[in-house]
Amino acid sequence: MLSRTFMADLKTGILKEILDVIRKDQTLDFQIRNNQVHIYYAGGKILDLKPKSSKGYYASFDENYCVLKKHTPDDLKQKLQRQGIPELPNHIMTKGDGQKWAQSLAPLKTIMDAWFVEHPKIERKHQQLLIDQNNKLAASDKTDFFIIDIEYTRHPARFDMVAMSWPTDSAEDKPRLAFIEFKVGDNALKSSSTKTGVGTARTIPGIVKHLGDFTQFITPDTYASVKREMITVLKQKLELDVFSDNEKRRRIGTPDTFSDQAPQFIFLFANHNPKSTILQDELQNISDAKTFELKIALLKYKRYSLTHKTMFNLSDAKDELSRRHRSAATNKA
Repeated sequence: MLSRTFMADLKTGILKEILDVIRKDQTLDFQIRNNQVHIYYAGGKILDLKPKSSKGYYASFDENYCVLKKHTPDDLKQKLQRQGIPELPNHIMTKGDGQKWAQSLAPLKTIMDAWFVEHPKIERKHQQLLIDQNNKLAASDKTDFFIIDIEYTRHPARFDMVAMSWPTDSAEDKPRLAFIEFKVGDNALKSSSTKTGVGTARTIPGIVKHLGDFTQFITPDTYASVKREMITVLKQKLELDVFSDNEKRRRIGTPDTFSDQAPQFIFLFANHNPKSTILQDELQNISDAKTFELKIALLKYKRYSLTHKTMFNLSDAKDELSRRHRSAATNKA
């Protein structure tokens, strides 16, 4: 959540021009952390804002995005200077400092685009498509989910998305909270280690690890705390006007609480190869739980509108995968 001072500086103060750019640019995602703001572009963090202990805000762009095969971090200054933008201040103390960062977001996007060519972030790119289809587009009001937060971390778990689950045809007067893991392709289904674009190793958790983490995470006290946090985050985002102005947003209104129903934990699988049995094999290693509702969606390429009717429980998902595998084998023969 953000302090009232932080909120005021975004709305009318030294950060206003940055917020104005974000409101107009649908490719930028505004996310609230613990009195900190992360701005994402194509799944990568383009701007990090956090308050100084005295006055103003620390502002940073990850200069690793400037490290290309034929470029160095010094290219950031040169690229910005060629576009008439002065060196970016590490501390935003005045409206002029905020204006420099606001003007820099477009050229910083081009720098990130060049990095993504060498280091594709396929899952993050598809995540943005999913957010667009369920939050931002005119047709979003036909979906049953609204993405509140992305890249949400709360020890010991991390989730791709936290969403409001609220069927359009439901008589329920309170939305439900849902935690979402999004897997694109079959390579991310098992836990593995990989190297990032800057050479450091990181572990990619598979679906068994994700479900185990969530089972450990979702105690009654933790769930109650996350619900309160997400209501505050949602209200602050609405107050800052960072959501698209469409029918979905108007339907949401300003909710005061989430339903007392158990949370949903949802696996979204996109671009799964029906000829492969890897997803079927991994699903054999997980089971339903009593403290939450497990749902599984098998999404087609770039068709990411989320509805409850297209989601399976675990048993039905296994049956559907078997059916698709048999169909793929028959077609091959």
